[in-house]
Amino acid sequence: MEPTADADDLAGPTGEPQPAPLPGWYADPRAAGQLRWFDGAAWTDNVAPMPQSTPARIGGPRTNGLAIASLVCSVGSLFICGITAIVGVVLGHIARRQIRRSGGAEVGEGLALAAIIVGYLILAGIVAFGTLVLAARS
Repeated sequence: MEPTADADDLAGPTGEPQPAPLPGWYADPRAAGQLRWFDGAAWTDNVAPMPQSTPARIGGPRTNGLAIASLVCSVGSLFICGITAIVGVVLGHIARRQIRRSGGAEVGEGLALAAIIVGYLILAGIVAFGTLVLAARS
């Protein structure tokens, strides 16, 4: 059986025949989800599955928001007497866990680690200062 192109397959939007396309793989006009070979004159019986497209990642990985917030809280605690140091440490630990679980989609582990270190240092400074104040009173 010789495959032929239907007039509907090659008709333009107004119904008049259009010039035949060049030979190649085209979306199958008779079945969705597959390609069919057009030899320049007629559709053939050769079919292939439609290639699966993968979504392209635009830009690089994003920075974890909690990592930024943890660093802001830890550094900010220098200016407000250490009140947000604990928040910075907790957010830093949560951010590091999220970044590890993201599989490379998020970055910012260095920010989170810096927040944890700064937060612990400020907390240690508060404890040391409190100890000195208590020791001076006795």
